[in-house]
Amino acid sequence: MPMSTMSVINLLNRLKVKEVGAVKEQVVDFGFNEGLALVKASMKSTTVLTDIFIEKKELCFGP
Repeated sequence: MPMSTMSVINLLNRLKVKEVGAVKEQVVDFGFNEGLALVKASMKSTTVLTDIFIEKKELCFGP
């Protein structure tokens, strides 16, 4: 279910987003193993999605 406009505005304010034009939607497909790796990485970093999808870091996708 899509978020309401007010919910999106509140979320952007809470995340201290200053330039809304810089925000972009990104759809990502991944399997069970990648999902598990994301959960593990979330225990090591507070910026997991940024680390993995924006900065392309390998937090725990290794062997």
